[in-house]
Amino acid sequence: MVGHRPGFLGPGDEPQWKYFVRYRNFKAVVPADGSRMALYNMAYRNQVNEQNDVAEDYAEEVARIEKWLIETEPTSIFLSMPN
Repeated sequence: MVGHRPGFLGPGDEPQWKYFVRYRNFKAVVPADGSRMALYNMAYRNQVNEQNDVAEDYAEEVARIEKWLIETEPTSIFLSMPN
């Protein structure tokens, strides 16, 4: 498929991801199906490829991002959350 980016569309061409949020040194990936958010610490070289989900280790950051998403009602998939 021309212009297809892996991971962005799921079965039936439904979006797989709802939001990608940059916050401080973290990147949050919010699935469109409502399942739990994945969080990656981009401060470490080995995290650039988003291999290790650290959401359980950073529950406060996950809660902060979730609250911000509810309050902001974003209109874009790619977001930068203010510090």
